[in-house]
Amino acid sequence: MYIRQFEYLVALEKERHFGRAAEKCFVSQPSLSTALNQLEDELGVKIILRDHKFIGFTNEGKKVVEWSKIILTNQKGLIDDITLMKDNLGGLLRIGVIPMSSPILPMVSEILNTHLPSIKINIEFLARCIFTKEIDGLNFAYPDTVVGTDSHTTMINGIGVLGW
Repeated sequence: MYIRQFEYLVALEKERHFGRAAEKCFVSQPSLSTALNQLEDELGVKIILRDHKFIGFTNEGKKVVEWSKIILTNQKGLIDDITLMKDNLGGLLRIGVIPMSSPILPMVSEILNTHLPSIKINIEFLARCIFTKEIDGLNFAYPDTVVGTDSHTTMINGIGVLGW
């Protein structure tokens, strides 16, 4: 079994037409059909109901489509995890903020968690942090207060991240 066969099967389920599924996968229709026939042979069951065109999936085929989606999702997760590991992104990021920034903190936290899931985020209000020095030198500013971008300023989804 090859990942590509699962991609073909999911495309066929979505398109419900061999030609369109092949087009979506950037292969010829005969190549797609051959790969799906090989998958059926390897599994030892009929997956696709067909005459000279796509009719639907057998009960076993519906189960294989479900598993194909799971396999493809897991493959993407594996690639994402390995990419993060290669980039060595991890650890704790301590951020000091002013109380007035409270309304945007959930959005900032969500953005960081989405794009940097292996980094633990600790957001503290400056009144407490400034005396204990528990921040890593970052402060968030609203976009209209960020005058330009230089080596100390980065924009994350419209929020200026000022660092020093």
